[in-house]
Amino acid sequence: MNFMVAFFFFTASVHAGISGQDNRQETRGRNVSTQLRELSFSVPAIVEKKSLIPVTGGFRPEGYTLQQMNYCSGIRFSGQNYLARCSASLIGEDLVLTAAHCVDEDLKKWCSEYSVVFDYAVGADEKHIHKENVFGCKEVLYRKFDEPFGEDLALIRLERKSDRRPIIVSSDTLQVKEELTMIGYPMGLPQKAVDDGHVLENGSLKYSFRHNLDTFSSNSGGPVFNQSGEQVGVLVRGTGPNFADVPGKKCSDWGIDSARDYAEANTLLHLKDIHPK
Repeated sequence: MNFMVAFFFFTASVHAGISGQDNRQETRGRNVSTQLRELSFSVPAIVEKKSLIPVTGGFRPEGYTLQQMNYCSGIRFSGQNYLARCSASLIGEDLVLTAAHCVDEDLKKWCSEYSVVFDYAVGADEKHIHKENVFGCKEVLYRKFDEPFGEDLALIRLERKSDRRPIIVSSDTLQVKEELTMIGYPMGLPQKAVDDGHVLENGSLKYSFRHNLDTFSSNSGGPVFNQSGEQVGVLVRGTGPNFADVPGKKCSDWGIDSARDYAEANTLLHLKDIHPK
């Protein structure tokens, strides 16, 4: 089984791609807004424990580069490593929100096999993950996965509390064309921010809204923000290609959405009903 096939077989998937221009940026980069940079400290990755190799003071992340997964050399981020299986957000001192499809039905087993990892980001020593940035899962408090277009949310309690600032969750109803931003781990790579998207459709779907933010596999579970920096959604699904063949080459480039493609996020309108006090 080659690396590309293995990746899509084992990872939770959002079939989507670049919408218009590729607006993904390193969250600790110069061009990212102060608001997104501050939010990024509370957007962890969900990582298999077996991919974290113990070393002095922390862990060495073990993963494949995009080139090993058959992406062409020279494309954006081609030398970076796939590590994250999904994205998430810290919404309480020990509470993490993600997509339900990122969490296996066997909740105890999943908790024993996965960690929540902060600061897997370029510019934050992404090749050595500090011990204090890795949190175990104490329990899955809530998981509801209604396929194909229903609720897809999970709430995880960490083994210990974090001193990071929890993200503010909004239950406001979104409007079409409302501007959006997002942070996550596209294709499992170090953390990226996208700051140029908007709501495409809202109201016809009970639990979701559609948008045009650049999204890929492993962005699943990541937070979508309004212009005030409040989380208004959790990325759960989409259409479009994760990758595209390059003519004349036996390798791939990032996928580009068609005019009909979209990504979809669950709203958080009813989160107060499942959020433990």
